[in-house]
Amino acid sequence: MPNLKKLLYTARDVEGKEVSSFIEARDAREALSVLEYKGYTQIRLHTDALTSIKSRPELEDLSDNELAATAKFEIQAHKGLSGWRVLGENLRANRYLIAGALALAAWGGYTGNKTLFYFGLVAALIFPALALWLYRIPRRYDRLLKAFSFGHNEEAQKLIDTLRSAMTQDEMAFDLDIRQAHLAINENNVQQVYESLKPWHSKFAATPGFFETRAADIFFSANRMDLYLKSKRLAYKKSPRDATIIADLALAEARYGKCENAEVLLRKVHIEELSAMGPPFIAWISGLIAKRKNQSALAQEKLFQAFNELSEYQKNPASWICLALMLGDLACCQHNKKIDAFSASSLQEFWPILKVHAAKDVKEKLLQLYPQLT
Repeated sequence: MPNLKKLLYTARDVEGKEVSSFIEARDAREALSVLEYKGYTQIRLHTDALTSIKSRPELEDLSDNELAATAKFEIQAHKGLSGWRVLGENLRANRYLIAGALALAAWGGYTGNKTLFYFGLVAALIFPALALWLYRIPRRYDRLLKAFSFGHNEEAQKLIDTLRSAMTQDEMAFDLDIRQAHLAINENNVQQVYESLKPWHSKFAATPGFFETRAADIFFSANRMDLYLKSKRLAYKKSPRDATIIADLALAEARYGKCENAEVLLRKVHIEELSAMGPPFIAWISGLIAKRKNQSALAQEKLFQAFNELSEYQKNPASWICLALMLGDLACCQHNKKIDAFSASSLQEFWPILKVHAAKDVKEKLLQLYPQLT
């Protein structure tokens, strides 16, 4: 069975009209090929096959218009989700049923039929009430991301335990286990924590490299950069054509591996195969390579570009750790006084996250350059 994923995209159709929807494909390359064959241009993928959830049964019976509306909602959700946005989408999706229920209530009120009036009123309220009730799951996951970012481990663990009953699909459950591993790992129990994740390896056999690239990040948390690099390299060995895995390894090499490897890998990345959040990471990698080569002006320019581009997603807590790490690299690269001042002021906001997630060498450098940080 092919390992198909529903990938979210925007594009221009043959008439030049902007379209948003989902396409089923094994990977980004196949998705782009199919969309280009249809005559679509300016294609932008908003999810990638590596991390997308395999099963999306809620999309199966939707019309083209409903798929387009759902796609637009999810694209906006990537930039930050709110209860009002969820409620608005639910009202849009169920507008005809709600209108029918309100008509029943109105007719019941007009005719004096209390049973019909209350039935219609309750039926109309069920849909928004159900939406807000279901919203508790993404809201709790957002709270988990925030707690995780700031190192509030007790709160994060409670939220992981609470979410397990709702996040049962493999990709979601694995994400929770990865986050729990981050909470547990230190320099003395690396192998033990890694072994606790090994049962997931076989479950993602159809997505080569996925397990290794996610597991690598727990090694980063333990400051084991040797294992971090080894795991990223293994992911690339298993899936050398996946743009996300190539970019991940390029970032790892630019940070702690061989600079020349990072340059070679960067040239292999087809940026159109990355998700919409991909371009800031390309600028980040370019900035780190320039920094390793002592090209201070170029390094600062690229790192500043990366931070600004990813800031578009700042309302989404999934972006916070990467934003903090980008800023940490930028702040270590002093050259332009205006950008230096920007880095110094922004560090106050992101330092609590950097204290938890930045590598030791970066934290030491930042404290040396900005002694006011505590």
